[in-house]
Amino acid sequence: MVREVKDLQFPPRWSDYLNHGYGYPLFTFTYPLPYYAGTFLKLINIGLVESVKILFVLSVFISAFFMYKLGSILRDKTSGLFAALYYLSANYRLVNLYIRGSLGESLAFIFFPLIFYMAIIYINNPSVWNYLLLSLSLAGLILSHNVMAILFIPFFMLFYFLYVLHQKRKLNLSAWIKMILPLLQGFGLAAYFFIPALLEKKYIYLSQIPLSAIADNFIKLKDLVYTPWNYGIKPPISLGIGHSLALLFILICYLIFNNKKYKKDFLFNFLIVSLLLLLYLTNINSSLFWKYPPLVWLDFPWRMMGIIIFIISLLMIYLPKRPILKSIFTFLTIVVLITNLNFVKPSTYINKPDSYYETNDATTTSMDELMPIWVKQKAKNRYISKIEFDDKISAVTNLTYNSKNIEFNATALSPVMIKINSLFFPGWKFQINGINTSISIQEPDGVMSLELNQGSHQIRGRFEETPLRLIADWVSILSAVFLVIVVRFNKSFFNRHEN
Repeated sequence: MVREVKDLQFPPRWSDYLNHGYGYPLFTFTYPLPYYAGTFLKLINIGLVESVKILFVLSVFISAFFMYKLGSILRDKTSGLFAALYYLSANYRLVNLYIRGSLGESLAFIFFPLIFYMAIIYINNPSVWNYLLLSLSLAGLILSHNVMAILFIPFFMLFYFLYVLHQKRKLNLSAWIKMILPLLQGFGLAAYFFIPALLEKKYIYLSQIPLSAIADNFIKLKDLVYTPWNYGIKPPISLGIGHSLALLFILICYLIFNNKKYKKDFLFNFLIVSLLLLLYLTNINSSLFWKYPPLVWLDFPWRMMGIIIFIISLLMIYLPKRPILKSIFTFLTIVVLITNLNFVKPSTYINKPDSYYETNDATTTSMDELMPIWVKQKAKNRYISKIEFDDKISAVTNLTYNSKNIEFNATALSPVMIKINSLFFPGWKFQINGINTSISIQEPDGVMSLELNQGSHQIRGRFEETPLRLIADWVSILSAVFLVIVVRFNKSFFNRHEN
């Protein structure tokens, strides 16, 4: 990302250095927000390793803070504190931090409580600033982690509209527009990323091969509560004994001592139904539903645990009010925290300088799944020269290239094909002596080649936005402009009284 930004490639999409220098459409499909943040830190002279660590640490504390704020606004500060503690210490959170190392997913945990928090505030007080923050929060989640957004947004949308109906009862057209606009605004701001990521997926191997066998990644019922901690290939995905007991304690106390109230408690009932549905989707008995979009895109059913942990942590706001029961719950929480502290450690420590990571020649993805489908034979080594030519070319001079430009001069003694050691991907365009020319894709490596006539030629290549990406870019630009207009000029719309 740092390389692409320094090349003035906006928005960053094509990584020229990766895949042994043949290029890789990494940020066309990989969530970019964590790497925007990391790039900012790098550009202010914070090291690569330190930048990643800072982002992980921020994901922990900021997510806990917003869960605390959400619990506080729904009930009280004590409830918010318990919700934050359980959100912070969940096994799945620790797996992401210390085993999987999933930066995007860890940052996505910030947005789960933040989006709920801002939605509740906006519904009850649809001011211009609440509109702004709710829109940015939704866009932030989409840009933080594709899969978590696909899982969380339908769950949130259902809550949002049910909560609107529950709170407002009857709304006029103006009020409904006011409720829907921040959602559309959020999608619009992130459109430049998710529209090409969805519609150009057909060009990459991810559209043809799954990252894993879905059937192998369901959570068995016996493993749901407890799975031994390990640092193996398959992470230990479970609720954890402590969280399971805390949830059971909360439910029993709430149902017994609030047996009349819970039947009318919208949030409690919504969370319980959602929890049961998501738990079902982690079990192999739900395999029929995983054959169809959007679930078939997700590969790992256990990723549902991200939303499940959010729901369980939020249910902690229903801690019992009776002193003796609250004391028992507090003791249980302390036991949970102490027990889970055993997992707050990596398996080993690696101390490598930034230069070690800067020379990575791989694709950075687990199975090279973003490789274009016309690449039948992957590169194993870096090329000797960016431009390859035979004895029909007398010279190649003035060669310069980066992640969005390739320029050179060539003199051909007779008509010849010249090979450019960069993978073709939609967006690459070339001109020979200022005239657009067609690009051939060489087999089996999928690199580009151009046909040159006899004579001297100036060749210029540029990685540009396709029409689809350009439309998506303009959707995001116009959404940003609309947001500025709303914040700056349209405050009266948010001050109107609704019945």
